[in-house]
Amino acid sequence: MSDAAPIRARRRARRRAAALVLLAAGLGVRADATLRDPTRPPVLAAPAQARAAHAAVWRLTSTLISPQRRIAVINRRTVEAGQRVDGAVVVWIGPGRARVRHNGREITLHLLPGAVKTPAGRAAPPEREGGDP
Repeated sequence: MSDAAPIRARRRARRRAAALVLLAAGLGVRADATLRDPTRPPVLAAPAQARAAHAAVWRLTSTLISPQRRIAVINRRTVEAGQRVDGAVVVWIGPGRARVRHNGREITLHLLPGAVKTPAGRAAPPEREGGDP
């Protein structure tokens, strides 16, 4: 009779498994249902929302100051004073800095420290007291 106990236990386990399968089918769980992968990054916002979210972020990556012109690279676009970049107007460009105006507010952008290069034999221009022009 000791052999009958394991057989009954297996039968009970099979019945429970069958009941769970039927219950899951009754709850609308489908075999082709896709599960969310917890390792995937969150779903990105719609393109228009994403552009609006990133429009208020400006990155200054380069400035060129010469007697003829002043150019800055902001958000991978080459711009001069007076031009627009991602919703802001470039107000001023200086060595290693640029100032933009967005929604009536002026924001000064800076290159990373140590990224400002000057021609050999010339010192970097001194910082002005009280900020830019």
